[in-house]
Amino acid sequence: MGLQKRDRKKPSHIYMKLTEILKQLGIEVVSQRITHEKEYYGVDFYKKGVAHYENVIYLSEEKTEDPHLTVIFSEESQAAEIQAGETQAEEAEQDDYVITKTPLALCFERLHRYFLEMDEKWFLVQPFISYFLGENGHDIKKIAEKAAEVLENPVIITNAAYKVLAINDAGGKVEDPVFDSALQSGYCSAESIRTFEYEGITEKVLQTEHAFLLSTGLAEKIPRVLAKVMVNGKVAAYVGVLQVKRKITRQDLNMTELLCQILQKEIERDAALLDPTNIIYESIIRDVLSGQITTPFVLQERLKASRWMTKKYFRCTLIATYNQYKQIDNISYLVNKISATLAVKVIRYHNNILILNNYDSREQWHRQINMIEREAKILSLKLGVSNEFESLLDLGQYYREALNAAEIAMILKARDTVFYFAAFLPYYLISCVDKDVLKACRNTYYSRLKKYDEKHHTSYIETLYYFILYNCSIQDAAKKMCVHRNTMAHRIEKIIEITNIPIQNGIVLQNFVLFHQIQMYLMRVEE
Repeated sequence: MGLQKRDRKKPSHIYMKLTEILKQLGIEVVSQRITHEKEYYGVDFYKKGVAHYENVIYLSEEKTEDPHLTVIFSEESQAAEIQAGETQAEEAEQDDYVITKTPLALCFERLHRYFLEMDEKWFLVQPFISYFLGENGHDIKKIAEKAAEVLENPVIITNAAYKVLAINDAGGKVEDPVFDSALQSGYCSAESIRTFEYEGITEKVLQTEHAFLLSTGLAEKIPRVLAKVMVNGKVAAYVGVLQVKRKITRQDLNMTELLCQILQKEIERDAALLDPTNIIYESIIRDVLSGQITTPFVLQERLKASRWMTKKYFRCTLIATYNQYKQIDNISYLVNKISATLAVKVIRYHNNILILNNYDSREQWHRQINMIEREAKILSLKLGVSNEFESLLDLGQYYREALNAAEIAMILKARDTVFYFAAFLPYYLISCVDKDVLKACRNTYYSRLKKYDEKHHTSYIETLYYFILYNCSIQDAAKKMCVHRNTMAHRIEKIIEITNIPIQNGIVLQNFVLFHQIQMYLMRVEE
């Protein structure tokens, strides 16, 4: 009977060259002619008069009736002589054949065992597929771990910005610069990314629909399967499988395709995997804040990869999105306006809006903060501002400064728009002290003025506070309190008379200011 098309319903799972299978099984090949690559799922002895299948490897001592089968002949058989004879008629030739020295019975035993093992492996993979294609979400790292187990080779998964989502060495040692840098820094290095572009790897991945094997250039020493994950018509992730523990086969390409499908579903399920880390500078800022980037080398590699040329100085400006604001639309408007106008980085972090100011001069800084303050004031938003710093690795510390400034300003119900941590440092330190300890503090001069203010309805405490705060300048303090200079001078004389405070003693004045700040803090907290 003639050739029958394969009618089995189970998916094909052995997709590799016949010569690769035979070599793997130690079947000695004398000569061969393979014109087509096929998916094989079994082996059988050739029998005349029965149905045959194109994806089965047949063993035969005699010439076959159908030249389209894939047949292994023994070296001693008459059929082998016919195939090898150069003068035989063209119609006598078998399309795909192998002549072997290995006895056909031994060939059958080895091939049969091989396909049984592959079947067993396939059924082991099926639960993996069912599990990860289920309705419940799964951690990307868990998916990579299972993929490395099935593929028996290291697996790396990055997002479109080359940030590592998951990496697994399959329990082996991987000596590969791309893998090493990704494992060390959580990101493909700038050098790796440049190599991807220079060797046309990035372009090939983007233009190739299916997973493919790369074995040249960067992958000459360690071949690897590369593929992309598409979500909503855009590249969402890249997948790499490195040939370290065992040789990559056609089946591994199919498995990588399956892995991409699983990842696609997972990313569609969890939008956070796409936003915000696909924006490279955002991922750098987040990784510094979360402590994933801790060394200058890793930071510089990430900055190079993102082509982010930083300037000398940084400051954190924070919009704390407390419930009291309830102005998400205003905040979104401000973020868009700032991003479009100024050379600053803006991200959402822990429900707050972080503006990372970066500048080379005081003029640049003042231009940035003035514009931000102007827009925030219109929208009734409050800004906490950190001290200046020079190393991006210190970002976490200064982020907390900006956050603390915003929080203290909210507690004090300050009326300004911008709150500098340097100005609110005393209040921050006060907030770190137990309330009972604060309430136990006393200041003689403050108590005398408070008693007088309560009796005569004056504001001498506030007057002395601003007088000291403005470097004991009568003119500046008067301007702050919107009174005449002579009025301020008269008040200071009266305060000295009431309290007998040594107005030239800096420590005494400093203690008065601190005590006043403690009282202001306690009053606001109790409110």
